[in-house]
Formats: sequence, C-alpha cells, structure tokens
Amino acid sequence: MLSDRVGRRPPLIAFALLHVLFLYPVIMSIGANFTSIFLVECFGLLSYGLYSAVAPTVMAEVFSAEVRVTSIGTIYNVVVALIGGTTPYLMTYFASQHHVAWFLACVIFWALISLFTYIMMPETRGISLDPVK
Repeated sequence: MLSDRVGRRPPLIAFALLHVLFLYPVIMSIGANFTSIFLVECFGLLSYGLYSAVAPTVMAEVFSAEVRVTSIGTIYNVVVALIGGTTPYLMTYFASQHHVAWFLACVIFWALISLFTYIMMPETRGISLDPVK
C-alpha cells in the first residue's frame, strides 16, 4: 500500500495543497465543453483519491480500540451530514448571487485549516494499532 511506503501525512498534505493552490483556477476554468469538464473531473478524482486512500487508516489510528467504532461512526457521520448536506445548498446560493468566488474562498480556507492539521499531526506509518480486544 502506498501509505505504508510513504506514510499517511504526504497524501493528505498533497490533497490539501491541491485544493489551496488549484481549486479556484480549476473551478473558474469550467466551460461548456467536454474537455473542460473532463479536466475538472480529473482534478476532483485525483484529489479525492489522495484523501480517501488514507482517511480510513488515519481515522482508525486516532482512536483507541475501546472507542474506535463509536467515535469514528459518530464524528464522521455528523461532519458529513453537516458539510455534505449544506455544501450543495451553499454553492447553489452563492452561484445564484454571482458570488462563486466567495464559496471557493470558504473551501480554500478550510483546506488551509486541513493543511495545517495534516502538517502538525504525527506520522503513524510503522506504528501498530492497539491490540483488538
């Protein structure tokens, strides 16, 4: 596995950096043609792949075995419900007000917060999880 070779942090840092540096130009480059939409889709798939390849491992390593399932399930699902549930609404609202850049600025701000978090978190490659009880 890639994360076993390079660690968990590098893909997460690359994911956040991609969003900080390229989200605005990529989204603003969307045109009414196949090539434009295809390139935006490739950006999304690449960045999502960097995150989703290591996210389950990172989440499992954050919590001790006694509370791992409950903690991951609760925290992850609440965050996904709040962010995943409101993101399409907010994007649509900002687009209807001709302020797509404001929405992108919010996403980039949170990508910066994520980048800082990923840089500060300890690398866990090679460290075993708590024994399963």
